[in-house]
Amino acid sequence: MKVTNMSKTGARIGIDVGGTFTDFVLSNPNDGSLTYYKEPSTPDDPSRALIEGLQSLLTKAGMTSADVGTLMHGTTIGLNAIIQRRGATIALVVSKGYRDILEIARSRMPSSFDFHASKEEPLVPRLRIVEVDARLSAHGEVTKAADEAELDRVAAELKSLGVDAAALVLINGYTTPSVEIGMAKTLSEKAGGLSITSAAAIWPEIREYERTLVACLNAYIQPRRPTAARSASSRPMNARSKPFCPALPRVSWPLPVWRRRPM
Repeated sequence: MKVTNMSKTGARIGIDVGGTFTDFVLSNPNDGSLTYYKEPSTPDDPSRALIEGLQSLLTKAGMTSADVGTLMHGTTIGLNAIIQRRGATIALVVSKGYRDILEIARSRMPSSFDFHASKEEPLVPRLRIVEVDARLSAHGEVTKAADEAELDRVAAELKSLGVDAAALVLINGYTTPSVEIGMAKTLSEKAGGLSITSAAAIWPEIREYERTLVACLNAYIQPRRPTAARSASSRPMNARSKPFCPALPRVSWPLPVWRRRPM
């Protein structure tokens, strides 16, 4: 089943995996009818509710998996993890001198007239923020490159923190994304395969705080997403059906890309 194009024939199924329920809707192209089904979510393994719900939906519609042309899948798992602060334990690697980028943010107070107002806790505490002696100019030129020894030091520090993932942000990194992306790959290899999100790879835009926040959010929810996606795409619905390969959010992206970039 193709996941990059909407099939012109075959039923279309949309799935929304929520924290409480997993909702399904099936569109029958033959008569234009819609079939709905709701399955209690299974937070320990979201793919279980997805597969069981699919089976029930098809049974209700009087179809089999062979009748399905397109399957689209969305989820609030990542959003829920952010709101509830139940994501991965992550670190942040930033250019030297910018360790407080998340705490300073846009330099705005929660309330200008309330001295007791407290700011929201940063997604990454300062003790898990590592500085790297590297940066770019506003014109995309490398003004300070991290040598092998510097990269080894940063990788060793990341390993010692025992984090699940990390984000990498170089000042002006968006001007030449390949530099930051290459460094993220090198650090990942040196840190034993640790998943490292390059801010320039997913949000190559000006403004360092916003870019840092998006990269951290991606790293924060990334470890929670692949398991469900991998399970759903490899688990058959029954002994006679083939494994589903769902068209996940950002339908034109291959599944491995979605795993790296859930944001």
